[in-house]
Amino acid sequence: MKLVLPSKVSNKMILIALGAAILSIAFALLSFREKSTSAIPQISPTPETTNGVFSKTSASPAQSLTAKATTTPSPAPASEKKREPIVNETMRLKHGDFWSSRFEIRSDQQNARITGTVRAYGGIKDDVILMIVDDRDFPTFTGEESSSAYEKVRVLGKRDIYLYLKPGVYHIVLSNIHAKFFRKFVDARLYLEYD
Repeated sequence: MKLVLPSKVSNKMILIALGAAILSIAFALLSFREKSTSAIPQISPTPETTNGVFSKTSASPAQSLTAKATTTPSPAPASEKKREPIVNETMRLKHGDFWSSRFEIRSDQQNARITGTVRAYGGIKDDVILMIVDDRDFPTFTGEESSSAYEKVRVLGKRDIYLYLKPGVYHIVLSNIHAKFFRKFVDARLYLEYD
């Protein structure tokens, strides 16, 4: 294949353009690499884990027996906080799409609240919308920001979440419906805490 160039384009101009293109690609790859490694927590396996579950090991059985014998039980606190994971996922949301997960708050779970962190990156603004939707409204839910939702939170980059909820059945929704062109990468670590 022979490349035919107009008479005003020199080899020097082609090399400069090629160098600029290579630099642009290198900077784009480096900036994406920085975002992806800082936004998603890295987990490295250790010898003390089995399928991601930490095991308690003791250097000597005598130490554990001594510790058990000298330990006195402490009185239980009046109200102990409990924590259950609701969302523990890293996902990719296409433009115009949303993700949801159903959870329930029972009437015996006093002072129930959703806590945790949501990180979003991708596109121009690194944004997604977190919504809490009541179960009876979910069948007609469209995922748009104007949809009926119990709570709406715009996540720009990273957002810590702390929302009180009454007992009931809800859906957590992470929405990228507002995006016309760009997909988003979302790392969500959300918990149900109660007394």
